[in-house]
Amino acid sequence: MKLNKSSFLFSILFLITVFTVFIYAHDDGEKGRTKMATEKQGCTCHGDNPDPSVKVVISGPDTLKVDMQATYTVTISGGPLKAAGIDIAVSKGKLLPVGSDLKLMAQDLTHKAPKKPVGNSVIFKFTYKAPFSVGTETIYANGNSVDGNDKKTGDKWNFAPDKKVVVVKK
Repeated sequence: MKLNKSSFLFSILFLITVFTVFIYAHDDGEKGRTKMATEKQGCTCHGDNPDPSVKVVISGPDTLKVDMQATYTVTISGGPLKAAGIDIAVSKGKLLPVGSDLKLMAQDLTHKAPKKPVGNSVIFKFTYKAPFSVGTETIYANGNSVDGNDKKTGDKWNFAPDKKVVVVKK
């Protein structure tokens, strides 16, 4: 069977497209994108730089006792916000998903699928379990706000301000 030039070029372009989608599309989240990461900080599959129009806020208790846990939320607003995704990491302690929209990947929590907004925001709930040692720990988050066109263009992301949690003796 002999391939003509246009069929060959079409095949190459098709393979490149499939490979690009496979490499860059992460509907089910990606770990290691918070400020805690040493490489690949930021949600670069949704734009090259943080965008201040996307607000990402971590809320929850400022103090926990050793080995205690509490519920926290990350709220994403702004940007195109047809849906949103998240990566959450912590300096010490343990992160646990609340509900069915987050999953644990290594030590990070990420979205299972892009989450649709309710009103003008998307809220992800999670549990933080403090470590066995006293000190100040940090919760990091990176949120994306997507336009739903499955392309990098039009999506936006930003980091949350670091959430400091003071861990005290029982």
